[in-house]
Amino acid sequence: MSRESQYQSAQAQSAARQEQYQRDQRERAEQAAKRQVQYDAERRLANEKAQLRAMCMQRYNRPDC
Repeated sequence: MSRESQYQSAQAQSAARQEQYQRDQRERAEQAAKRQVQYDAERRLANEKAQLRAMCMQRYNRPDC
């Protein structure tokens, strides 16, 4: 194999690794964003339940209405 073809092969492998790295980075970012959305939704739900319990205690002196 000539030096030129070895160089081109190495360049192609490097480009393929870089593309894979970028795909992996995008995938990790998307997964992190999904986890954050899920976490935010769970947190909002917990806050709403706590507010409901507090309102029930104020109005009916019990935690569930």
